[in-house]
Amino acid sequence: MRLRGRIDRMDVWQNEDDIYVKIMDYKSGGSTQFELLSIYHGLQLQLVVYLNAGLELMKKKHPEKEVHPGGIFYYHMDDPFVDMTEEKSEEQIFEEILSKLKLDGLVNAAPEVIDAMEHDLEGNSVILPVGRKKDGSLRSGSHAVNEEEFQTISNYVNQKIQKLGTEILKGDIEVSPYKTEKKEACSYCPYHGVCGFDERMEGFSYRKLKRFDSDTDIIAEMRKEAAHGDDVDL
Repeated sequence: MRLRGRIDRMDVWQNEDDIYVKIMDYKSGGSTQFELLSIYHGLQLQLVVYLNAGLELMKKKHPEKEVHPGGIFYYHMDDPFVDMTEEKSEEQIFEEILSKLKLDGLVNAAPEVIDAMEHDLEGNSVILPVGRKKDGSLRSGSHAVNEEEFQTISNYVNQKIQKLGTEILKGDIEVSPYKTEKKEACSYCPYHGVCGFDERMEGFSYRKLKRFDSDTDIIAEMRKEAAHGDDVDL
């Protein structure tokens, strides 16, 4: 099975020994939000697949260097509005616009990587989904993982797409849409007339996806399932 796609944007940052790869996918509108849970359930694999491809490409081009993930992000190409019911300075307006255009995704938690993306970061970033305390550590709620966790996500997604591809090639076309607290698969699906799914009919029901208490728990589960190979859960 071969996958073909086009990466919207790939940035690289390098020093004498290392190369870091950052992937960005442009989105119009604000409906797409990055969720590690969606990656776990196979609903949002694109960014990680692109990252894996980018890392592989850089390893081939620069075999003499170590290649690392820098980050994966969605960038919403919006024209944000600023509430002007209260008087604001130009600086406040600019910062509010930046906050609405902040990257949404996951960044390598290494300080040198974050500093390369946003110089002299203090407090909450206006560019990245992270914040930094006075002691230099990352604030709670920052969307950042270490390199081992990035590798866990990468391994999990590789196995996930292999299993999904196998199921597709086997002809598995079961009508089994998912449903979460925030959304359901049928909301924007153009194929209602083809699949005939109707929850009011006997034998039709939504798949309730597994929930986790934290992203740390999700990564731990990915690590466990990826270690078992074929046991990756669909």
